[in-house]
Amino acid sequence: MTLDRSGNRALELLMACQAENAATRSLSNNLVYLQAIILMTLNTEMSGPAYNQMQQGMPAAAWLGMAVGLAYFLKLHVNRSYMNLGGGDIDSSDKLCRRTWWTLVMLDRWHASSTSSPLFIPDTSAVLLSEDKIVLGESTYHLA
Repeated sequence: MTLDRSGNRALELLMACQAENAATRSLSNNLVYLQAIILMTLNTEMSGPAYNQMQQGMPAAAWLGMAVGLAYFLKLHVNRSYMNLGGGDIDSSDKLCRRTWWTLVMLDRWHASSTSSPLFIPDTSAVLLSEDKIVLGESTYHLA
């Protein structure tokens, strides 16, 4: 499967963001960038072996590694505020960070099991809290 024009443009924009320093971007901009990387990881995983063998772009492991690196830089593995997870706005920054982190954790486990490769995120960084049930929802909480 080859990238169409919009896919090529998206790839160019992501590579341009990669050249920027994450410390100069706002949290919301970094989260959007991280979510875009996660989507590219999913797209690459679903595109078949040509992507995974680097014949048509970066392999899924490279996208996933970029995403994990940015997530650690943003300290998404650290639960910022236990109190803020319990109530309030469902789309607050703390909850969005937590959902993005758990999306990445589950994607990492899926990738590792499907490729027989080691995890990028160790179990010690994937600590599920009871407050996460509110953020993730009942079914996703039990998957995590």
